[in-house]
Amino acid sequence: NHDGSLVATAGDDKKLRLVDGRGSWLFCQTEHTKRVRAVSFNHDGSLVASGSEDKKMRVVEVASGAERFEVEHGNKVCAVVFSRDGSL
Repeated sequence: NHDGSLVATAGDDKKLRLVDGRGSWLFCQTEHTKRVRAVSFNHDGSLVASGSEDKKMRVVEVASGAERFEVEHGNKVCAVVFSRDGSL
């Protein structure tokens, strides 16, 4: 995230993982069915988005790990970015 207290990882294991600044795992989101290619935090660090080769973008709440929503895309999702004003 923007203050460096959290790190999100993406990988071939189809999982979005969130790690705190001490290296402790906070949660692992396992809803993607193919490789996760991209992750991005929103401006205030309350949400993290992930994009996957399964053609889906998912938005997850950092505090709880709960999925807020998913969006189906026509192709592999290779990049995800929140707008500067924090809107979705």
